[in-house]
Amino acid sequence: MKNKLANINSNNGRFIDGNPNTGTLGTIVTAEWLNGVQDRMQDVYEELRNVLLLGNLQPDGQRQNQVAEAIKAYCNNINLKVQSNTRNFDNYIPNSKKSNAINSNSADTVATSNAVKAAYDKGVEAKNIAEKAYKVDSTNQNKNLNGLLGQNTVFGIAGRNANVTGLGNIYNYGSGIAFSASSGNAMLYIPHSHKTVNHGVWVQSTFAGNNAEPVWRRIDGADFADIRDNPLTETGNTLKYRKRYIGVQVDSGAYGGLDITRSDSNGSWSSRFEALPDRKWKFWTNSDGKGFEQYLPAKNGTIILDVDADRDATPNQLVRRDGSGDVNGRLFRSTYQNQNTMSGAIAFRINNTGDNYTRYCDNPAAVRTWLGVDVIYQKIGNFEVRKYPDGTMIQTHVYEINDLTNWAERTFSWAVAFVASPLLFEKITTSATTDTIASANILSKSNATSVSYIFYERHAINQGKCRVQFLAIGRWK
Repeated sequence: MKNKLANINSNNGRFIDGNPNTGTLGTIVTAEWLNGVQDRMQDVYEELRNVLLLGNLQPDGQRQNQVAEAIKAYCNNINLKVQSNTRNFDNYIPNSKKSNAINSNSADTVATSNAVKAAYDKGVEAKNIAEKAYKVDSTNQNKNLNGLLGQNTVFGIAGRNANVTGLGNIYNYGSGIAFSASSGNAMLYIPHSHKTVNHGVWVQSTFAGNNAEPVWRRIDGADFADIRDNPLTETGNTLKYRKRYIGVQVDSGAYGGLDITRSDSNGSWSSRFEALPDRKWKFWTNSDGKGFEQYLPAKNGTIILDVDADRDATPNQLVRRDGSGDVNGRLFRSTYQNQNTMSGAIAFRINNTGDNYTRYCDNPAAVRTWLGVDVIYQKIGNFEVRKYPDGTMIQTHVYEINDLTNWAERTFSWAVAFVASPLLFEKITTSATTDTIASANILSKSNATSVSYIFYERHAINQGKCRVQFLAIGRWK
């Protein structure tokens, strides 16, 4: 057995806390001293293991009385031998065959009471050391449970910091065991559960070679209600679930839903109801190698059934066409809002039995013609156009100019072309009050679409502000 471990290297051989206010340093625990602790713990283990071997026992981590049992068995064995020797004086043990050694490998000597007492004392000492090394921890009841990882302790928890462990406030009370061996740390935690709530069984572990942060894992089956509550019952061909919701967890971008497969005399096919990644609902049926799909968008509203629509629609019903494509319902509101102008198109029916369509016309000219309107008037820039139902069109072109100094040829195009050259008239008014004559000479090259002309004036005086006017009478059809 190794010698007693030397005291820690400090002024008084005891551990002391540091004090930043005074500059006092805390005791430094060196690897040499910790290795010494480890060596002596392992030495004690080997010593205790030898004691177990005396009682023909092997170490069992689930028991804490093996050392005492081994010593008891060994003592009983010696006691039997003593009794046997007492009864048989011919087989007495000479003093030369007695030994006080407790570590002898001799098969020719027997242990004295002194040796047995020494072995027993060693066993008691080892038992005390083992109980101290693996003790019930009552100091961590209100501390972070993760801080116990790596220790050798049995612990109880009451009101611990649940947010740090990630198990939630419902696991604030429970008990467990933490143990460490061969660079591996593990912890088993059993929170308080009762008749209606099962909080499960949880484990957490780390290894010296893995820097990943330890996480809690539930090992009692899954995070669902205790199956002993029997939420599922089968009656005939019906499986009933007595809870409120059935949850399906789907990974990001994946699909999930309910599949139904049929196989009978009518054939085999599959139907599916699933939630899509774009938040739509999909109804799908695969029959005879053909897929039929219907989608419901992620919008507010009510699904309308075909029975909610009818040809003879009533209030709060949808209108549906019959086999001929007709409806028998009021399409216009009973009230209206007045408007000063009309836009869109005029609806009408062709008066024959072979045309079942409601037609529309958005050509104002055609509507006017059909209605027999007397005059169609248009103002287009400096042009005014008047069309008459008989095909006559009168068009004027008026503009203003300062003086008539430029006598070059001029041309303009009518806003609406005539079907043939119209009858033309011109008139120029000026600001001059004396000795003035001003006019425009219309050239013969003028036609149904344009007019060519040259200004004319006498004495070439300044005419001032002038108004040039053209009038044409012709036909638009």
